[in-house]
Amino acid sequence: MRTPEPTAPRAPLAVGPLADLRRQRPASIAHYALVLLEADRRAAASPQLLYCGVPGQLAALLARVPAAAQGLGACFAPGLLPEEPGAGHAALALLANPAPLAVAAAPAAEIAFLLTSLGQQVAAGQGLELARAYLHALLLRCASLRGPGPAPAAPGGLLARFRQLLEQRFRTCKSVASYAHELCVTPNHLSERIRQETGRPAGEHIRQRVMQEARQLLAGPDVQLKQVAYELGFEDTAHFGKLFKRCHGMSFSDFRTKQLG
Repeated sequence: MRTPEPTAPRAPLAVGPLADLRRQRPASIAHYALVLLEADRRAAASPQLLYCGVPGQLAALLARVPAAAQGLGACFAPGLLPEEPGAGHAALALLANPAPLAVAAAPAAEIAFLLTSLGQQVAAGQGLELARAYLHALLLRCASLRGPGPAPAAPGGLLARFRQLLEQRFRTCKSVASYAHELCVTPNHLSERIRQETGRPAGEHIRQRVMQEARQLLAGPDVQLKQVAYELGFEDTAHFGKLFKRCHGMSFSDFRTKQLG
């Protein structure tokens, strides 16, 4: 299996051999991950295994991979996921499933080729948009092997559409007005309808989803406030720190100390 040159660990997209992915673990806690193991040469026609992981779970993913295994892997920031509802749902369903997927020789060769091509695009500095297109092709090919995931929420209801959009955009979109614009309703109508159906206004759902992700990111070792804020789309670290304290009743550092204690 050809292996592309590993990219910088703090880049939004890093592709390379499994050994490099292991070394990048501290810098990739907020990234999705995908690992294709090489076939076991001792067993004829043995399937290859594909492992996937969501942000905060890279350590757990690598713990499931045999220590002596070799293969190719990719880590990428959440903002690189497909935004189209169908493609985005298929990618999320693939990445959220912790069970390794057995892949036959032919599709495994396709995935290895896509990983290698993706790594070459990144290494050549051809631009993130082109690399994103390769990544989406890779994710959709892998998702087609996994099969359909859980059925998405019914598209007709405003609450269901809001929840689906929130899952796709919470890292980059924090205002009720932005979601209302996407859903073709007024901010007041969206907030009131969500409050009627859930007991909480739309803004509270947005804040809670962001804080849920923040707590998940805190599972990584030596995580700093600035890093979590950046991964969640906050340019102002102080603003994120105040929001975290308002939602949790304690500062980021106190929360982390309590969690580790």
